[in-house]
Amino acid sequence: RHSTELGGASLEIIDVGLDGMPSDQCGLMLRIVSERPTDEPVLKFLVELRYHLLSSTEGAAEAIDFLVTAVADEQGKFVVIFAPIPQLVKLDDKHPDLATWANPLTGESSESAGLEETRIDFGKGVGHFLVAKQALRDQLLGNGEETLRRIWAFNRVPGVRGLIDEFIDQYGVFPDALL
Repeated sequence: RHSTELGGASLEIIDVGLDGMPSDQCGLMLRIVSERPTDEPVLKFLVELRYHLLSSTEGAAEAIDFLVTAVADEQGKFVVIFAPIPQLVKLDDKHPDLATWANPLTGESSESAGLEETRIDFGKGVGHFLVAKQALRDQLLGNGEETLRRIWAFNRVPGVRGLIDEFIDQYGVFPDALL
């Protein structure tokens, strides 16, 4: 939906997980579409949202990170993706591409989730992988979309959807919304 509070940009909250998965088991990203993503209304919203998420939960500064990227939509606008993600914990001494990782906010590990890769970064967040092990290659080529959706779900931050909804309401992003 378009928001005058965001300088005419549109804002959408997207749950990322397997089809039929409850939203509290999904990863989450905000999608902002704007002709001018560096204008004050969009930047101020993103900075204040980040601050809200980090200050609303004890220990969040050590546990939460953010993936933020912007791309042109080839129609004169830009798409900004803002995704709160956990700071994953490496569970062994192996090379990062071969290691077992855990989401400390859910207690789930890459091993328990059956994922050969769990990290989201600029490349992996959109499906670009450097494959260091055959099992990951097999998983990605076997069903890439499902694997990517499972990786996003693994990187969920419990309770973040409620904090974002609360912030959007308090910020007045959609003042005309019916309650």
